[in-house]
This record gives sequence, structure tokens and C-alpha cells, in this order.
Amino acid sequence: MRIETERLVITEFTPDMAQAVHENSLDEDNRRFVPDEVFETVEEAAETIAFLMSRYGGKEGPLVYPVVMKAGGENIGYVQMAPLEDGTWEIGYHIAKKYTGRGCATEAVKAFLPVMAKELDLREIQGVCLSENAASKHVLLKCGFRPVFEGAGDYQGEKREVFRSVWKTLPAEGYVCTVPSLEEVNRKWDYEIAIHPDDRNWSIWKKGAVEGYLEGRSLLYYGILDGNIICEATAIRDPDFCGKKAEGTIELCAFRTNKEYRGMGYFSKLKDFMLQDLKQRGYTRAVVGVEPEEEGNKAIYHHWGFTEPFCTGSESYPDGTVIQVEFYSKLL
Repeated sequence: MRIETERLVITEFTPDMAQAVHENSLDEDNRRFVPDEVFETVEEAAETIAFLMSRYGGKEGPLVYPVVMKAGGENIGYVQMAPLEDGTWEIGYHIAKKYTGRGCATEAVKAFLPVMAKELDLREIQGVCLSENAASKHVLLKCGFRPVFEGAGDYQGEKREVFRSVWKTLPAEGYVCTVPSLEEVNRKWDYEIAIHPDDRNWSIWKKGAVEGYLEGRSLLYYGILDGNIICEATAIRDPDFCGKKAEGTIELCAFRTNKEYRGMGYFSKLKDFMLQDLKQRGYTRAVVGVEPEEEGNKAIYHHWGFTEPFCTGSESYPDGTVIQVEFYSKLL
């Protein structure tokens, strides 16, 4: 095993790493969140390394690999895959305290995930940490894990507040991100109307969306898997934010993914495609709106980089419902 990133090397353990493993394990966060991975002596670390080395070449796990700095060669932590009782696998990682805050954990995990998914023939990988471990949750979200549960649960044999998430592989074939044709626009909206038969807002929204598309007031982006439209996003040109215009700024809205495809990375890929396309079109800032009580969506948008408060205003649904909206922006 050897994975290289811009700053790091993920490799295999050797016996001479015992001192570094011992020292890296002693920081406060390790004692607090994963006390079973604290090695009080070099001898304990050496025994564990010997066991982990014996797992290489197999698929039983745990499969643990040290993370080393390219510049200087310091051993700064590890990444691992551990099998769970239900047959799934869980990601694990630890970066020594003096190297945290530099993005090393995110850089290592992002590189490690696709390699191990291929090696172990996995479609998904679990990510679990204590809810209070904000740094670990941040790493999981930055690496594409989608939250699936947060609340009281079992954690190393104890009842604790647990955060559970999942990372899923994205099929390389059959998925396309595109600016749709008029036929595809009509097909997508007819689908939405069909699954919301009791909500007249969708028919009104379709009329506005098609008109905006034809008149060039909006840009539409679709994710299409094997010919089926499974996710979408809209970019509004020349928007009016809270009564003001902003040069070079575009509003993003109407993010939707068909339920059966949520949490699988499809929309994330569409979002990246859209932002790149808008940048190429000359836009310099993108803005998203979220209702104040939608804490989950707000967390996702902040994770995407929409962290700068832009303005606060209100919007109306076709049926007359008025909602308050907070807008956040990011530079493209």
C-alpha cells in the first residue's frame, strides 16, 4: 500500500514506527474519544504494530495504515478500515494533536476512501463518531459522508450520543451532469407534478421554470443516470436579493434529488459541475437561501463553502405562503 497526496504518504507499518505510534496516541482527544487506541508504552505500540502488519495482504481487517508527511517524513497518524458485525466496513482516522488544524485528516481520508472501496469491493463505507467530536464530524462531511443518524446509541459498549454517516461510491458509467434540453425540462417537471398530485404549486412552478429557461433568466442543471433524471439544480440570473442587485452574482436554488438516489454522491457531483460551469460563464459569486429553522440544510450549505452571510429577506409560494430566508454566499 502506498498512496501519495500533495503533502502526505499513506503506507504500511514497520516495526521502527513504535515510538511515533506511542507518542501520537497520547494526546487528550485520543484519550477522550478512542481510549482503546492509547498506547501507554512503546512496547504496547510495538505489539499492536506487529498485529496490524499481520493483517496486510488479507481482507479480514482491521486494515490500518500510517500517515506520513512527505516533507520531513514524520509519522503523524493513521487511517484504517475496520469490519463491522453486519458485514459493512467503517473508516477510522487519527492525526496527532500537533498536526491537527491543517486539513491532514481530510486529505488522507479523501485519498484513502476510493482506494479501499476498490480493494474491498465496497459500494458504501460507514463513518461513526461521538456527536461531541466536532472535528471528526467535520472531516466526515468534508469527505462526502452523508448523515444517516444522530442520537443515543452504542459506542464502544457504552450508551453515548453518536453521529453515524455513510459514504457511497459513484458509478463511473451511466451518470452525466448536463444543461438540459427543453424536452428534458418538461419531462422532469411532469414527473414532479405526478408525484405531488395534491399540490398545485408544482404546476405553477413548472410554468415559471419553463418560461425562465426559454427566456434565459435561469440556467438549469440535471444529473442523468442511465437516461433517468435523478437530480437537479437551478441558477437564477440577475437575481434581486432582498431588494438589491449584485454584479457577477447568481442565485442557486431548487436543489432536488429523487429519494432513492439521495446520499449517494450524485448531487454533489452535479453541484461541482454547476459551479464550474458558472465560473466559466463569468460569475464570481454564488448565493443560496435557506429558511432559518432548516439547520440541516444550513449545515450542508456551510460545508459546501456558503458561509458568508449575504442578506435576509422573504419569499412567497404560489399559494401565498410567505417564508423567511437567510442568504449565504461563496466566491467562485
